[in-house]
Amino acid sequence: GDFVGIDINGATIQVTGTGSLSINGRGGNDNSGNQIGVHVRGAGFIQAGTSGTATVTGTGGASTGTGNDGVIVDASTITSVGASVTVTGQGSGAGASSSNDGVDLKNVSVVTSGGSGAVVVQGTGGLGSDSYGVLLRNSGTLITSAGGNVQVTGQGGGSGTSSNDVGVGIK
Repeated sequence: GDFVGIDINGATIQVTGTGSLSINGRGGNDNSGNQIGVHVRGAGFIQAGTSGTATVTGTGGASTGTGNDGVIVDASTITSVGASVTVTGQGSGAGASSSNDGVDLKNVSVVTSGGSGAVVVQGTGGLGSDSYGVLLRNSGTLITSAGGNVQVTGQGGGSGTSSNDVGVGIK
């Protein structure tokens, strides 16, 4: 099918107080591409509480089209009041597909935590050329923390003769 696993478009998902927050999505397998696991866009806002963990996990779909990203955060925010924040993405794709990023942060998006919460962003690119593990694009796009550790880990994708498969890219 042709679908985004979870599409948060201008909406808020929030935990107040204590407790964990978990979002898991998997894109479709239609050959049109853009089979995204989790897409946070349009000033979407995900906020975890004071403790626990916020986890956003996405896997792109097995499409021969392009853009089968694990997690895209576009002009949106993933944060916490003090909990740890983890974003994990696995790009996918099939056949001659390309540009299948694990985690793509763009257009002044922010992944952060309040208090002493740690921030972990990890991504693995999918098949084809231009498949980044973690890609940060545009001025003002940030991965940060108010007081906890920050870890960014990426593994470029690709196969065979593919090119420009970067672990962590900043454009």
